[in-house]
Amino acid sequence: KTVKKETRRVFAIISLISMPAGFGLSVMAKEVLTVLFHSRANEIAVSAFPLAIISLGTPLLAIGGAVFSMLQAVGKQDVPVKITLIASVIKLGLNVVLVPVPSLGIAGAAISTLVSYALICIMSVRVLFKEIDMSVKAIVTSILPMVGGIISSLTAYVCMKVLKETVYFMNRHLLITVISIANAVIIYIVLLTLLDKYTKNSLIKEIFK
Repeated sequence: KTVKKETRRVFAIISLISMPAGFGLSVMAKEVLTVLFHSRANEIAVSAFPLAIISLGTPLLAIGGAVFSMLQAVGKQDVPVKITLIASVIKLGLNVVLVPVPSLGIAGAAISTLVSYALICIMSVRVLFKEIDMSVKAIVTSILPMVGGIISSLTAYVCMKVLKETVYFMNRHLLITVISIANAVIIYIVLLTLLDKYTKNSLIKEIFK
């Protein structure tokens, strides 16, 4: 019973942080790269789309890593190695197929990495839940951060587009990025609070009970 409770708590905390972070970086990939490497326009043009793709895997990677630790704690030390090996083989195969495609290039590598993250997450969660006799329904509260993360990220994207059309001066990218992210954070907190109240504080109970 304690293991199940802690598992639900881990899923809730990871979802709360990783989902808005991953989705937000995905929609703001080009702006973030521009702020960090403003003098390298060619590299930004090439890497923005792959970064947007691979950023979607942030929650998957975070959950998979946490579940690997839990599997080791319940005596399944060999499972993470096997899952990683399977995902790596599939990733390698997808790289061979996707990277040579002219319209994809390094974006193909990002797609294969995202698929490998998804496989690691799904397979590891399946094994853990089977081992501790836990239903997927037990972590339904993780949907709340996902909904909030998607909506707030879309808000950041819209805010960024509006600011690009209205703000004109040198080095505007930092201001646009900061305002867009701040707007997304506020929207995320408000949405999460409302959604949590609607579901009778299910997320807060999972984290703090």
